[in-house]
Amino acid sequence: MSPGRDFIVIAYVNCHSADNSAILAMSDAASFLISTYSGATASGPLLEIPTVLPPRPVTNGYAFDYLSLIGVRYRVESSVNLRTWATNNGANGQIALNLRSSFSDTNRVAFKFYRVHLP
Repeated sequence: MSPGRDFIVIAYVNCHSADNSAILAMSDAASFLISTYSGATASGPLLEIPTVLPPRPVTNGYAFDYLSLIGVRYRVESSVNLRTWATNNGANGQIALNLRSSFSDTNRVAFKFYRVHLP
């Protein structure tokens, strides 16, 4: 699956019917959703602004989590002066494997700033 192109619809119906009308109605609803949204493209701030959660101390440094989308590449960068930034999780960032990703930095300095964004 690729973000913004694939979607999964799960529906649960808690009803009983003497015939198969509930099943037919669900089938019609699923067909409508697929035909309406199959060519849709994702937009908006969901992919553009990752949410960084509060940092926590770890041995000789700090760690933090950020909310992510599975299959999307994120870059974690750090700076000591807010002018020059260094990538900390690979030259091109890393692809998220979960909805919550973690980063830790054990290179402790007096002041360090972090940001997470899409490459």
